[in-house]
Amino acid sequence: METLREISENYREILWDAVNCDELSSEMIEKITSTNEKFDKKIENMAYVAEEITAKCNVAKNEVDRLNDRIKRWQKNLDSLKEYMKNEMLSIGKNKVESPFYTVRIRRSEACEVDKDFIAEAKEKNLTALLRVIPEKIEPDKTAIKDYINSGKALQHAKIVEKQSLNIK
Repeated sequence: METLREISENYREILWDAVNCDELSSEMIEKITSTNEKFDKKIENMAYVAEEITAKCNVAKNEVDRLNDRIKRWQKNLDSLKEYMKNEMLSIGKNKVESPFYTVRIRRSEACEVDKDFIAEAKEKNLTALLRVIPEKIEPDKTAIKDYINSGKALQHAKIVEKQSLNIK
């Protein structure tokens, strides 16, 4: 079976021969017509393949979207379950539960919380080292802010807060 490129090359050769001859014979017209039909049929078949690939892409994209939605639901359920376990453990004063399979413990960690006015404060006080630039977006660099505050300096719109998270091993 001829490729589209082979048909195109053949078609150009036939047309070149037709342009360079004095008179078009019925044989030459038949070659042009036949090659033109082959070309059109090849393009039509390739269009079918393109449509099939497009459909497969859409099916795959829909499946990815469906799976991403499922992952989000599972993550939300997991977060709710961990929060529920943490709150109930704290309500009875337990920080650790050990079993043959798991050790569930509440550990303390520090996190930096920043309010909406922090970026303006950092710019005003020329503390741009506490900001990180993400293309077309400026956001607080919480690690740098935490280090800054831990070094004994104060910021009006940022503070260190103690948080708790549940760790399952």
